Amino acid sequence: MRKTRMPESVCPYCRKTLNGAASLDLASPSSGDLTVCFGCARFLQFDKNLMLAKVEESEIDQIKQKEPELYAELERFKLAIQQKNEGGDRNG
Repeated sequence: MRKTRMPESVCPYCRKTLNGAASLDLASPSSGDLTVCFGCARFLQFDKNLMLAKVEESEIDQIKQKEPELYAELERFKLAIQQKNEGGDRNG
């Protein structure tokens, strides 16, 4: 897994400030790439300035149909974040 420092951006759903991204394929994020918010576990997309933007539900449905492996990976990240958040991170 590769971790990349990103320009500070705010999740448009939960307003959590984020400044990093992780990638399983060792690539740095690019415009249009999808990610999952570490705060609320909602799907997000990097815009042309690598700021976080909402993803329309129709786009998620298209990914689910056309790229099931990518969708499954995003769901795994989402579930891991939800479990971490429900467990109550006692370290900060």
